[in-house]
Amino acid sequence: MGISKPDIKLSRNDKHLLAILGRHLIGTNGFTDNLPEKQIPLTDSEAEELLVHFEYYVASKSFQMQKTLVEGLFLKTRIEDRNLKNIYIDSKKLRGRINFMRSWEWKEYKHRLLGQEAIVDVTRSHPRLLKPMGFEYFLKMEESLFENLKLDSRVRELLMNYISLHKKQVIRVRDGSVVMPTDTFNSYINETRKSIVRSKVTNILSKICLKSLAILVADGAAFGTTRDWNVLSSFSMMAGVAGYIYKTDKDE
Repeated sequence: MGISKPDIKLSRNDKHLLAILGRHLIGTNGFTDNLPEKQIPLTDSEAEELLVHFEYYVASKSFQMQKTLVEGLFLKTRIEDRNLKNIYIDSKKLRGRINFMRSWEWKEYKHRLLGQEAIVDVTRSHPRLLKPMGFEYFLKMEESLFENLKLDSRVRELLMNYISLHKKQVIRVRDGSVVMPTDTFNSYINETRKSIVRSKVTNILSKICLKSLAILVADGAAFGTTRDWNVLSSFSMMAGVAGYIYKTDKDE
């Protein structure tokens, strides 16, 4: 299956935030011998700049829609399926994609995202075999998105390595063998906010904080478009947060 070019759209704030994150991620290689490799230096003004753009990002309508959708599908937050479907429809309306959606479109999105068994979708006029999105295909789409966003090659490598490193945790969350707490995303937002605020005093911030946030921001660029790019956005949001929650000794 070929990968279509993503229809990218980022708000002015998200563009600035992604640029800031990329600049800090690649601007500290070999910075100082006495600073741990997993941390980056931040001045007071840099930390404040990052915090301002972060707050705008998490308060945005697009982020809140993605967050609610992923929580409802992966964390089982007791949001009714019809309400999740309406959020999915609204996300496409936000991008000017549709005014209505066929019932099979929502069903296909869920099957591609949640890693369920291959099915024959009989709601289409021409039934077809529908398979979940494989992890390797997800990685190829992710790499394509990062390239189309024109991220620095060093940033792309850092983010792809981060996602690959947490493949096991991501797959286990996806197949339901590990269930993240229902407040996972709110905890992630609060912990990230605390880390940035703390950095105004310590003048250091962990790389994993920046990488997980960069993945969330980047993948929001394709949210609300085609089925597989929506799958990619939701899959990646879960992966970015899962990687942050389930840190390993190999994280940098």
